[in-house]
Amino acid sequence: MPSYDEWGQAIVDYFSKSLAQGEPLYLRTDAQTLEEVGRLADWHFKRPVNGESWCEDFVFAVRNYMLTSDKKVDEHWIYEQNKQLNPLKPPKELPWLAFQVLAASKMRRDDQKTMGNYYGQLRELLQLPGQSKPKGIDYPIWEGLWRRWNRWVSARGWEPTARKEKQYIDYPILQCLLRDGEGDQVQRLWYQKKISADLNRSQLRQWFNGKTLYQINKRLHQQLYSGQPPELFDLLYHLYLDGAWQSAEPTAARIRPSVEAGLYRFENSLNDTISYQLYPRQRASMRTQSLSVRDPQGQVQELQLQRPGWFAPLEGALQDPRQNLNLEIVAPEAYQRLIFRGAPIWALVQDPDQPDSYATWHRPDPGENFILFCHEDLQNEIKQMVRQGLLSYEERKYGEAFGLPQHWLEYYDCQILRNEPEAWRRLQEQAPDIWELLYPRGNLYLSTSGGLRARSQEGQRGWLADYAPQVQVQSNIRDLTDTQLQVWQIHDSGEETLYWEGQVDSAGPHTLFWNGPGQYRVNVQLANGTESDKQIRLLDWPELSLPLVENGFAYEMENKMMMRGGLLQDA
Repeated sequence: MPSYDEWGQAIVDYFSKSLAQGEPLYLRTDAQTLEEVGRLADWHFKRPVNGESWCEDFVFAVRNYMLTSDKKVDEHWIYEQNKQLNPLKPPKELPWLAFQVLAASKMRRDDQKTMGNYYGQLRELLQLPGQSKPKGIDYPIWEGLWRRWNRWVSARGWEPTARKEKQYIDYPILQCLLRDGEGDQVQRLWYQKKISADLNRSQLRQWFNGKTLYQINKRLHQQLYSGQPPELFDLLYHLYLDGAWQSAEPTAARIRPSVEAGLYRFENSLNDTISYQLYPRQRASMRTQSLSVRDPQGQVQELQLQRPGWFAPLEGALQDPRQNLNLEIVAPEAYQRLIFRGAPIWALVQDPDQPDSYATWHRPDPGENFILFCHEDLQNEIKQMVRQGLLSYEERKYGEAFGLPQHWLEYYDCQILRNEPEAWRRLQEQAPDIWELLYPRGNLYLSTSGGLRARSQEGQRGWLADYAPQVQVQSNIRDLTDTQLQVWQIHDSGEETLYWEGQVDSAGPHTLFWNGPGQYRVNVQLANGTESDKQIRLLDWPELSLPLVENGFAYEMENKMMMRGGLLQDA
């Protein structure tokens, strides 16, 4: 059977293969996910050894590793032996953290997030009686392991998500987006209500908002209505697209899952035209490097994996971004359809490595520049957002002059300015398509501006240390008096040192003080105790990834000067 360490590597492989840089990583290790992890892992055995499922094998491996002979959890030993973080190797505590999340998933639809409820599930997995905290769990170490996991996630270029709201058990509970049985409950409701199979994200959200907490459980109802965290709705939307709910007893084992398509913006500098193309998104369970799709003209296009999480765009401009498309996936055979759900508005964010590239890689965060591509019918709603101080943009252009569909236009250099709860609630009622697209992911953000972005030789994104970014506070609280900013330097050992702290009374941007190249955690805390973190990496010149000129090129100009440095290659 796989060892404790092998499970750690398999879990990282499962979540990272399709996770693009900058995306949030949730360690959502419920029983169904662990089954997929075991099935897709590169192990010499093809089936579980110690039980009837891969999940049982995982529980057996972690329980034997973490429990001492006197039935105590040995967190202290695992914390001490792994102080030196290695970005290329999963931290030693990862399977134990995933085990904690598995316990949270088994709370089912329990609305009471009490320690007794959670520890009862954890003890059951550990085969220990009782409902209290197991012996050997030390809260400072418990939190230290989760914070170290956040630092490792950030070092790999993803957005860490582990946090505590009030209790230490929040760390695993908030990682669990769907608890056991909740996905099946929602799918049965879809089947019973006979909803349309052609809804886009905004339409499905409106369907949920029309339901009471008696039709879906209280926990899901509150989170779906508030939009926090948005990744929960993404998970449900993929269940909806797969279509297993169209039968009386939905089960993932009986259906071939689908692949969702977003939009990629292609700008042709030779003829000054712009086109939007279908952009297939890789699923976590996909291990193929290519995707063969039958396009709307009936031709089969083979698309290579362009980057983690995304295949290359489908050739050919999209004619109507509001039209639904269901295209056949020819290969791999395990997947059935490439699905595009049309909408009247789209937000496309910039690729940090290619400033001219825009796509629906993720929803824009406050302070992040993006392009709005929308139908002219939504102009008044966008003007209203600008008047309310929720949105800004620099320029607006009708797209027909650039080859875009008629009656569509682009807004350039857009930014979400602040999270004002009442204004966003009104927007949700008046323009649900815009709300679904732009509603911020939380109540407090730290955003960056300026500086010179760079990438290390290992592929880690950051900023050049001599040109560090400024930091801006984005909050739904207008009064930022007594806002505390801290800069923590993260050492190679994983330990943190408070390097600088100070108070600010405005959103910024603020120039912070750094201690040269390295990794930092910037923390902001409001007077009411709300806080947020952002990881920032500053790179030194020798760390940078720079292209090597293998073939020199020189050109003698008319003034007898010589131009050098170009690179000539065969097309």
